[in-house]
Amino acid sequence: MSNNQLQTEHNEEAFFINGYSILKFRETIVYKNFIKVCTELFNSNEINDWKDSYKNTKDFVHRPDLFNDIFLNFLQDQDIVKKINHLTKQDLFLEDLYIRKVFPSKNSYTGLFHHRDTHFYNSKIRTGRFPPIYKLIFYFQNTINQVPQLALVPGSQLNFKKNLLLDKIFGYFSKDLVISSNNKQCIFFNTMTQHNVIPNKDILNGPQMRIFYNFCSRAQLNNLPHNSSLHEKFKLQFY
Repeated sequence: MSNNQLQTEHNEEAFFINGYSILKFRETIVYKNFIKVCTELFNSNEINDWKDSYKNTKDFVHRPDLFNDIFLNFLQDQDIVKKINHLTKQDLFLEDLYIRKVFPSKNSYTGLFHHRDTHFYNSKIRTGRFPPIYKLIFYFQNTINQVPQLALVPGSQLNFKKNLLLDKIFGYFSKDLVISSNNKQCIFFNTMTQHNVIPNKDILNGPQMRIFYNFCSRAQLNNLPHNSSLHEKFKLQFY
């Protein structure tokens, strides 16, 4: 994919202002294999394959790239690393990769309010990674209808309130972008953008599954030394 194509498809200025970008997938052989593997994982009920994580969630116990090469090959097939590097104007590295199932519940497992993964409330003491990392999330669609998964406040990464209460009020009265399960796309966003998981209240929807790719600068890889083999594998494949 040429630089001109990247510039046409994804506007880096819009990403800077809004804090997110929707990346559309091309229907390739690798894409079809990726969806096939996701379907198999979603239908897997092996007790030893899933462990309890947050409330009403289970995480896949195996590192996805060791379970199947498709999880890195898909990034390459869809030019995703090129696209996100273009959007952020930096070379990003895969810090972490995991798969989560979210089961029906009245409340979001992240709480009732929007949050930022990195913040500086009421003091200079930081909570979360710095600089803020980026998340790429694929919300697997396992039903005919798309199910709302994520609420995000566009531009909120540039409108930071140092007081927690003021930041909650800001999020409460802001207009959300709602991201639903969709096998044709994923969302890439700055984790300082206010966001929250939308609770899966309808038991008829059944569990929902999402795949998280966390990206950061090369220097920040040292924060997760236990993932060093993943880091090296990613470097060899993409750089």
